[in-house]
Amino acid sequence: AAKELEKQRLAELMSIGATGSAKQVEAAERKLVAAETARETAALQYQAATRDFSTKKVAVETAAKTLNTTQTAANTAAQAANVTTTNLLATAKLKLMAVATRLKAVMLANPYTLAAAAIAALGYG
Repeated sequence: AAKELEKQRLAELMSIGATGSAKQVEAAERKLVAAETARETAALQYQAATRDFSTKKVAVETAAKTLNTTQTAANTAAQAANVTTTNLLATAKLKLMAVATRLKAVMLANPYTLAAAAIAALGYG
């Protein structure tokens, strides 16, 4: 829009220059300078907006990378906790199996204990 205004003012100046008075030419020149200034201002504002957009884009990209890093760290920690829990449960299972095997051996060695265990199992069944 500012560029178009500048073209109009230049055309007006050319038209006045051929037929107008010195005051008209001077007024047209002032309008032309104002239009040029408006165009330059618009160009500077565009450049500033472009820089601002670029800065914000970089900030968003940085935030996305930080979030991704944080999510990866949280996932790694969760996997480590899962491995620890699995190892703990496996160890507990092995110990329970050993205790159950010993209990079975003790119960089979004494027939009265086996009968009492069977009766208790039926009672709690």
